[in-house]
Amino acid sequence: MAELTSKISQIYTQGDKEALRRTKIAHEGWLIRLEDFIVRNNAENRLAIIDGLKAKAQRQIHCGTRHPRHDAFVFDRPYLVMFESAQNDAMAKHPTKQQNVRGWRYEVQPEVQVYDQLHLNKTGLAERDISMSGALVLARPFIPVQQNPKYPMVHWSVQNEDNIELSPSAEIIKILCWNGQHIPQSRKARQLKLDL
Repeated sequence: MAELTSKISQIYTQGDKEALRRTKIAHEGWLIRLEDFIVRNNAENRLAIIDGLKAKAQRQIHCGTRHPRHDAFVFDRPYLVMFESAQNDAMAKHPTKQQNVRGWRYEVQPEVQVYDQLHLNKTGLAERDISMSGALVLARPFIPVQQNPKYPMVHWSVQNEDNIELSPSAEIIKILCWNGQHIPQSRKARQLKLDL
């Protein structure tokens, strides 16, 4: 994570937004544009992930590769995401699972919100280790195949604690939280739109 964020920061500080647009990430034989690899702090990016995962689940069901009793979740490739825990300790801690951290609620419409939940079970971290001001996470999003449409949630599976940066650099925060809302509360503005 340190090497990845250092390289992205270097591209940003030594280049410009156009350099970021030209940047690609190689992963498992795929070449992914940086702007498709990062998840901005907004509802739209999360809903796009959910829609992609729903479509993937439907393809698997249609092709007969999904076994309902064993495949309750569908996973995507890793993304780089700024994760904000919920606003207080009571909300941050999942009521039944110690290593699931509840995340920020992003409003889609006044009556519909999208949620984040970080799963730390493959790490040595606990919910109290994730700062309210945000952590940079390299994680695979997943959703339950049967998800409540009124309360969509993106679950984030982290492979190990090396994939979490608890004190991300200002450059990375600027890239992931560009010009607007949803920069973690210790920062100034909050981000709404992808500006790459």
